Amino acid sequence: MLRKAFAIVLTLLASFVAAGTARADLADDMGEDAMTLVTYRVKIHNQLDWFNRAQDNRCRPTQTLSEFTKSPLKSVNPQWRDNHVIYATNKHHKAQQRSSQCFSKVLMDWYYTSGAKCVHEHEGAWNDPNAPYYGGMQADISFQQSYNPTAYRLYGTADHWPIIEQIKMAYYGWKARGWYPWPLTARACGLL
Repeated sequence: MLRKAFAIVLTLLASFVAAGTARADLADDMGEDAMTLVTYRVKIHNQLDWFNRAQDNRCRPTQTLSEFTKSPLKSVNPQWRDNHVIYATNKHHKAQQRSSQCFSKVLMDWYYTSGAKCVHEHEGAWNDPNAPYYGGMQADISFQQSYNPTAYRLYGTADHWPIIEQIKMAYYGWKARGWYPWPLTARACGLL
């Protein structure tokens, strides 16, 4: 009986030694550059925080950690942590590049009460690509560049812009020049 107990202890000891060797091999495979779990968690939480700030600033839905990473942080193999941080960084950068879905009260009030909605209804579809006038407010390129240069730089011509960006362009154009950029439709709407 003593021999059996001794054999079991030796077997267990051999298995622990083998497991320790395997862990050492895994550590060697990961290399010294492998990111620690603590560093990885900090970087992912920072990216999530920046992502949610960008989303919140654009009136878009924020995400929880599990929605953002799609897998528990503990379960990510150390050799893949750098890739996950790169993915999270790209996700937060994409969120910063998205257009805002915040419909400014001033812009929407202007659109519905000033006659701009009537002008739009007589001008064209929001995605009208026919040159030389583009989008729902039928703006030429110089008008787009003058009254919403950021949207023009980001999206190209107005037919590719989000609707709120087209309304913003029309609003700034209207503030500067009145209804004269839309002479026929403004007359049809009783604005001139």
